[in-house]
Amino acid sequence: MKRPSPHKCLHCKQFFLPNYRNGRRQKYCGEEDCQKASRWLENVVLMPEDNLNESARCKVRSRELDAAQARGSIAVDMDELYKVLKPKLNPKWGEGPDIVDGGIRGRRAFAADLSGKAGAPAVIAVADKVTGGGRKVWQMFVPGLTADAVATEGNRFVIKKGDATLVGTVVSPPGAKISAPMPPANTQPSKEKPDAAFRGIRIEAEDPRVGNFWVVMTLQRGAAPPVQVSGAGLDAKVQVGNAKLTFRDDKLVWE
Repeated sequence: MKRPSPHKCLHCKQFFLPNYRNGRRQKYCGEEDCQKASRWLENVVLMPEDNLNESARCKVRSRELDAAQARGSIAVDMDELYKVLKPKLNPKWGEGPDIVDGGIRGRRAFAADLSGKAGAPAVIAVADKVTGGGRKVWQMFVPGLTADAVATEGNRFVIKKGDATLVGTVVSPPGAKISAPMPPANTQPSKEKPDAAFRGIRIEAEDPRVGNFWVVMTLQRGAAPPVQVSGAGLDAKVQVGNAKLTFRDDKLVWE
């Protein structure tokens, strides 16, 4: 097997040998601080207190498409990603850390409605159910997002671009803290995402260890349709126009 060539980490600037499984794509070394920095450029649930197996491939659990209604959903088993990396005491050349079960479990679900029946050209929902581990922060990377283009109020955030808006409603967790901070000063964008200015929408529960997140977003020009939420957390029911959505059996379901 051909040995991977050294890469220069975009965070610590030191050369490292990439993991043989994703050597072409790996831009950050395996040091914990560098792995945390790399996550600023991704749409993920950040877990800054846990060193996760972030290069893992996850499994699609279900996939549903209704072409006639222009809507669909997909659910993913994230357990492999939420395994923990444990550095070896005496690693061999090019050998990565051990991957162990740290007791963290995760599911991620997506749903989209492009029919327009909801009162917006597009409705997009993302739900995460993560148990175990430490602090959890839901993040959506937004290329080129500037401070004057985003606003937060209550359980909503609004991103503006010209005459278009993306309005997000945080269904779960209740009482969520929403922010749009800049990343750490020493976090550098990669060649694939070269934006000089980039922010992430970040959502955190009052109890930072809670990992139940559900965000419903509408994309439109003009006024956004109201998002009605009955119930709380992942047990809530959501209605946007004539579109109804629930989270059950670890997936988002259109009704």
